[in-house]
Amino acid sequence: MTYKLKRSLDIAGSIAIVLVTCPVQLAVASALYIQGKLNSAYSGPILYRAERVDENLNTFTMFKFRSMINSNTLDTTLTEEGLTLIPEDRITPIGRIIRRYSLDELPQVLNILKGEMSIVGPRPRSIEEAIYLSTLGYTNVLSQRPGLTSRACIDCLDQGKERRDLTLQEMGQLDSQHNYTLYDDLSIIFRTALRGWRHGR
Repeated sequence: MTYKLKRSLDIAGSIAIVLVTCPVQLAVASALYIQGKLNSAYSGPILYRAERVDENLNTFTMFKFRSMINSNTLDTTLTEEGLTLIPEDRITPIGRIIRRYSLDELPQVLNILKGEMSIVGPRPRSIEEAIYLSTLGYTNVLSQRPGLTSRACIDCLDQGKERRDLTLQEMGQLDSQHNYTLYDDLSIIFRTALRGWRHGR
């Protein structure tokens, strides 16, 4: 697929996502704001900003709805096996709900509109995760523009798993099998919507 075609698909798709999910995003933002007002332990910015690596190995700021309490420590820990661990005790009550249904990912449409991400592509990686993937030889995955959904995201749902249950190596293996054609991208988008509706994610 040419860059112009993929970019056109990203712009059209992200605008559609914004229009469809606007009420949901407003509800999530309101819930996070109220949660912080009711309990100061959960107060903080509505959007979380994370440093991620793009296809040129440059960093960009990825947006998410904040699902954890504010802290100076890292939000995740990368194990030797390549599994990204989430500290459960730092996830807020609203955070558990939006993570369960992947609503925390919706602000990434801003990254798509800015051209930093695509709708379909390997999930954005931190510098530490990118280095880990490169040591495993998945340079073809790292050379693709990060995406909101991917082959790995869909396949793990088919297997009855959460995306966060997969190691980086497993995700790298699945994402390396995806061909970035118009048909394949549209197939991933359709399957994401279908699996998300069926599995509640």
